[in-house]
Amino acid sequence: AVDMTYTIGVKWPVRNMQNEEIPYRDYDHAAKLRDGYAFSIDPDGRWYCHDPNMGEGPIRRESLARLFAGAGTGWMAGKGLSVDADGTYWLKSPHDVYKIDVEDVPFVIVDYDRRDGVLILKTNFGEQVSLRQGHSFVFRPAGPYPEIPYIEVRAGLLARLGRAVFYNLAAEASEQNSELAVESDGAVHLLGRVA
Repeated sequence: AVDMTYTIGVKWPVRNMQNEEIPYRDYDHAAKLRDGYAFSIDPDGRWYCHDPNMGEGPIRRESLARLFAGAGTGWMAGKGLSVDADGTYWLKSPHDVYKIDVEDVPFVIVDYDRRDGVLILKTNFGEQVSLRQGHSFVFRPAGPYPEIPYIEVRAGLLARLGRAVFYNLAAEASEQNSELAVESDGAVHLLGRVA
């Protein structure tokens, strides 16, 4: 295990957990709609609607946000939310297609488990992502949080590692050449650099 007295050079978003204690954002819904966005996803993975015909404001029903995100096992599982080659996010329903403003990425990793030597990461909507050989963490140097690990959930949709998950994994990590790494599925996965 790594001595946590090391300084890990990571700047975290102020809020990264989805719960009722975190205040919802106050968007200018008319401006978002003028810019072509019917929905937004904030850095905490929370969904907002900007269309007055559908009800402006935060989508507080997790089951509805989960449906839009394509999480779960129902008929919309793996559907709904998508990202195109240009990085534009879309919500595709049976009736229409809506453009989505995603401020960072649509998902946050909020928990994890280890099964048979494989780390299973869990998103804010309960989807599970295995950390395996060929499916590892990525870093987004041009993104808002360049030192924070991300992982692909499905079809180009990324999840950012939440702060609590990162620090719990860092406590399990080993240091190799000034980098923190965790082992999963017989492979070493870079978690970050030790400053």
